[in-house]
Amino acid sequence: MGKTTMVSLVCIATGTKTDFEVTHAERILAMRDSGWALPEDGDYELKEDGTINRRDKKESDRKGKE
Repeated sequence: MGKTTMVSLVCIATGTKTDFEVTHAERILAMRDSGWALPEDGDYELKEDGTINRRDKKESDRKGKE
């Protein structure tokens, strides 16, 4: 069995972080008013098609230097 990718989600109401397997996190974020979000400073981003992908580190490094 391969490595399982875990993604941290933040509970909007309490601000606590919890790790979920990436496909489960996608399903949680797809629910309307789920109360969960990806952290702003996290390594992952939610695409328009509902999938979670790792952020491009080069792009985020460039944004920080501007």
